[in-house]
Amino acid sequence: MKKNLFRKFLALFLTGTMLAGVGCKDYDDDIDKVNGRLDQLETGKLASVEQQIAAINSSISSLEAAYKAADAELKSALEKQASDLAAAKSALEASIKSLKDTHDADIQKLTGDLNALSSKVEGYNTALKAEIKKVADDLAANYYPKTIIDQKLAALDAKFAGEIAALDAKITACNEAIDAIEAQIGTMKEQIAGKVDKSDYNAFTQATNETLQANAQAISVLEALCAGFPEGQTIKGYIDAAKADVVAMLDDYLLKETYETFLEAYGEFKTDIEGRVDAAEGEIDALEAWKEEMTKEGGTLALLEQRLQEAIDAKTTLAEVKGTYNAECTEFLTGVNGIISSALAEGGLIDEKLKSKLDALEKKLQDQIDALELRIDALEGLVSDLAGRIQSLVYVPKNINGIANFGGIVLSAGDDLIRLTTGAKSQMTFLVSPKTLATKLAAQHNATKNVFSFVPEKVTRAETPKFEIEGDVVGSADGKITMFVSTDYTYPAEAAPSADAETYAIALKVISKSSTAEDSSVDTSIEYTTAYIPTIGDDDNVIDNIVLAKEEGEGEEKKFVEFPTDGAAYEMIYNQKEPLTMFDGYLFAYKMGETIISLNKAAEQGKWDVKLDATPVYTRNSWTVASGMTKVAFDPAEPMKDAAAKGQLVEITIEEGVASNVGKTIEDQVKTAIHAVDGTKNIATNNGDVYTATTTLKPFQLPAIENLNAGATWNYSIYSTSGAYLIQNIVFDAAGANKLTKAQYDLFKASVAADNAWTVTYGDEAGTVNKGIQIQSVNLPTINTDGDAKFFDYWIGGYRGGSGTLNIEKTIALGQAEEITLKGKITFTGLPTDLKYTLNMPEAKIATYGGKALTVIAQENFAKEAVYELLPDDQTFFADANEFLAFMRQSTNPGEMKNNEQKNATTQALEAAVRYNGIGQTGGAIRDRLCVDFQRTYVDFDKAEAYTFTAPEGACYKIADAVFSIAIEGSVTINKDQGFYLAKGTSVNAEGNVVVMGTADKNSNSFTVETITLTNAYNAAYPEDADAAKVGLTFSLAATTPSVTPVPVITNGTDVTVPAAWTMDWSGCGLNSVDVVAEMTYEGLPVDSKTFKVILTNPIDITSWGTNFTTLATPIAVKTAATVNVWEKVLAAKNYGTPKAMLPRDIFGNELVSAGGETDLATGAYEFEVKFGKASYSSAVPGTTDFSRFNFDQATGTMTVAESDDLLGGKVTAQIQVTFTYKYSLDATKEYAKKEYPMNITLTFDNKK
Repeated sequence: MKKNLFRKFLALFLTGTMLAGVGCKDYDDDIDKVNGRLDQLETGKLASVEQQIAAINSSISSLEAAYKAADAELKSALEKQASDLAAAKSALEASIKSLKDTHDADIQKLTGDLNALSSKVEGYNTALKAEIKKVADDLAANYYPKTIIDQKLAALDAKFAGEIAALDAKITACNEAIDAIEAQIGTMKEQIAGKVDKSDYNAFTQATNETLQANAQAISVLEALCAGFPEGQTIKGYIDAAKADVVAMLDDYLLKETYETFLEAYGEFKTDIEGRVDAAEGEIDALEAWKEEMTKEGGTLALLEQRLQEAIDAKTTLAEVKGTYNAECTEFLTGVNGIISSALAEGGLIDEKLKSKLDALEKKLQDQIDALELRIDALEGLVSDLAGRIQSLVYVPKNINGIANFGGIVLSAGDDLIRLTTGAKSQMTFLVSPKTLATKLAAQHNATKNVFSFVPEKVTRAETPKFEIEGDVVGSADGKITMFVSTDYTYPAEAAPSADAETYAIALKVISKSSTAEDSSVDTSIEYTTAYIPTIGDDDNVIDNIVLAKEEGEGEEKKFVEFPTDGAAYEMIYNQKEPLTMFDGYLFAYKMGETIISLNKAAEQGKWDVKLDATPVYTRNSWTVASGMTKVAFDPAEPMKDAAAKGQLVEITIEEGVASNVGKTIEDQVKTAIHAVDGTKNIATNNGDVYTATTTLKPFQLPAIENLNAGATWNYSIYSTSGAYLIQNIVFDAAGANKLTKAQYDLFKASVAADNAWTVTYGDEAGTVNKGIQIQSVNLPTINTDGDAKFFDYWIGGYRGGSGTLNIEKTIALGQAEEITLKGKITFTGLPTDLKYTLNMPEAKIATYGGKALTVIAQENFAKEAVYELLPDDQTFFADANEFLAFMRQSTNPGEMKNNEQKNATTQALEAAVRYNGIGQTGGAIRDRLCVDFQRTYVDFDKAEAYTFTAPEGACYKIADAVFSIAIEGSVTINKDQGFYLAKGTSVNAEGNVVVMGTADKNSNSFTVETITLTNAYNAAYPEDADAAKVGLTFSLAATTPSVTPVPVITNGTDVTVPAAWTMDWSGCGLNSVDVVAEMTYEGLPVDSKTFKVILTNPIDITSWGTNFTTLATPIAVKTAATVNVWEKVLAAKNYGTPKAMLPRDIFGNELVSAGGETDLATGAYEFEVKFGKASYSSAVPGTTDFSRFNFDQATGTMTVAESDDLLGGKVTAQIQVTFTYKYSLDATKEYAKKEYPMNITLTFDNKK
């Protein structure tokens, strides 16, 4: 009964704690009673049994009364809460009804507005079309051809249709919004069907209010949109556009003699249209509204500027900033430029005059764009920190000594020379790293002219000369920056200046300015300067920069292409009618770095004084025509006849097609020279070497036979035997333009018999098909008639796997003079590469406890069953599951696991991995498992309850040779078996520790601690069906155990069924406690651990003795010596002082000192030791310093007072410090030396009365 009442009280107490605001009784009186009883227990005043029963009965009565009172209060509180919930539910239902009514009204109003708007649109549209048709009919009858009017009306109708479609889309969106609102109301009804508390109600109310606000805002936006009719989107837009179209037609095509008649009709039309526009409240010019939106504070332009600044802060390049800005402006610009573009596309009927009418509308926007462009330019320095990104910038010398020549720019070969500049100039090239900066730095300099500059280092000159860059700088993709540099410095006249001659070294400086403000007080520019480059006054010969090149491409893609270094190759059909001239179209150009520019541009940039002629001066070096070539004419007829002939390019003309000419060549080798316009001096180019061009006569190409396509599907039987695929009955010549005659086919067959291999090209459609595939034509039939369809077979070798399409081609000679090209595609269908196997094992079991890993079998029969089922139902790759198993386990081209390891994110240590155990195996079913191995170093169930392997991204089993893979995803989790744990034993106290007590033996003067059975602290607990032999239990001293000698010795058993085998011997250790770690394993895997203290009850409790010994008073007589033995009179005294203050004893009551010193038990059992310090003296008579009569012997503990004829001047006090130490109290701060306990002994001496 009492236990039941107590449980009720406990339940009541917990309930009262959870129900805040219900109220609870003050239990202070009961608590005080319990505390009083505890006080009685602590002081040893235990009441009688009858008193305890009476107290308990009194407490029970109080508890019963408290229970009844609390129960009544709890019931009242619950009833109140139920009433509050019912009221909240009613309020919620009323709120939802009100909300529904509001929604229904809003929906009804919105639907009405939309219907009215639709009617308004339809009315405007009908009236507008009628007016336009009326005017158009009048124009067609009197002023225009009907076809033109029809074209214009069709364009207008298309425009109207687009606008109406856009409006219909808006109506559809509104209907969708209505459906969403109705769906929300349905959701509300479902929510009130169940129990609703106050928090749900508040959350629902807040969400509903937010939804209402969003819907109201959407309705407002829609109404404003419909009322405002912005340009390009609603009614006013196409009214104005239609008006503009009609005005444009009239402007250009109105007949002058009927002007007045038309003007009157148009005026009426215009008045009618404008009246309707004016009547629509809020219909303003859309472009003006857009302009205001763009320019207002916080508007689009402000946002653009903000984004610009953000891009600048993010170190975005200027080009990227401008690109972003232009992209942001696209939507607005479409409003103006779209009208112009569509108008200009109307077959020329509306011309540039329309654009002039829109200029005024566009100007305001353009002003804003211009202003922002200026801002971009002003901020250019902020984003142009290219110099700060330079890692290296070095001069690329033209000679071995690395000197830059500044005598002037010349063209020189041998003794011939053309001086391009009269001043001191040079072409210099620098190599920058990273090389991508070359083009950016060049572009920036060309735009600003302030990125590159030169710093001269003078020797003796008083004034520093100028070294300046002329024209644009050229940057190339290989990291080279090339520029023309001039100077006003006059170099010494001598060709080879002496060591004392004046000269200059220069360095290239790169500057990126971060501030363009002239009044800026802080210069945050970034600079980079190269090493100094020596300069001399020698000429800078740029003859190697003159190259032979031809312009290719169109528009912005047009560029110079240098003459091929291995010669130009030309072709002519052996019976070609059009002549051919080798070297035709090639001109001289100027090469700066990897960029080739025209001579005129080079002259402009380098400020040359001489204009060079771009037409090469040719001198033929050799002319070679293949032996046996006939019926081919040349102009000049004898290209090597004389100087005049050698200087002409040769035109080749085929007079008659001769089959034997096929394959023969004509080779022309020429040298080139350059001269100035109107000049006579020729300078050899190309180092005087020849340029070579070759023309080969080719056979006539019959029309190609294309679409000779076929397909091959991967097959394991062919794959496993490295066989070939045979695709039969390919039709390659049906009746048609490219049919072959019997004679041609006979030649065709003979050519194929000699060489049946096709050229295979891996193009963009090749996909994953393996390299090295061979295609051959086999089994060509014999035919007897002209024009029959021909068949052959494809032989495909080397196909291992993959899907994709290869292009194949074969050119076949039909005799000597003709050839035909066959083209086709072979499409390969390989094994699927999108197969996925998902691991889903939240509670996996460990199948094998290995030495390094714990293995989970994730899937038995992985290949034969699990993966084979993933193949398409209609697959023909494998005959059956056994073939697929053989494929998966093959050893010839074994598969491998990829990205299958899970590693620690910090240390990259392996944690777990998935593997297929069937790789390269031919065994039974157990060799077809998907396994997950958890590393033992990863799993420690003592630290965590579960460990999970999650397949890394890209994990798969892959057979690369066959282009086959199976993606592995998902996870496997192993969990701690809760049946394995360390169970707390009977020796563990409430704090989780084990307290032991030794025994003092006065006979042997020893202190011993009995052997401790550690399994009484914690023992291994495991499931009944577990193998006890695999359960491990180990006790060890914690790593934090102090390095003292000796330490307790732990003995671990080997059989957990014999728990007494796990013991600890204190071994006389001087520590009063040690930390012990208990560790439990199963199959060597940690499953649990506990750390606890084994605490030795201190055999000596010095703190219980007191603070100090009682003062000992000794009278001193005249002419009499006095001796005080401190051991006897103080430490070992039994009856001095009232009351007795201190007596050194152990906790067992054994005395530790005697009149002669430490007892044998004290030294033998505890190594107890007493040490006396020096005595200090003081006198009751101030100023007394002579205490020579007093002597304390620290070794014996004896105080001696010498005899004297004189009395003591006054009371003398002697203070003696005594220090106690013993074995089982060590000081950790002093490397575990014995702890010292100092105390004071006070002796007083006065004249004997």
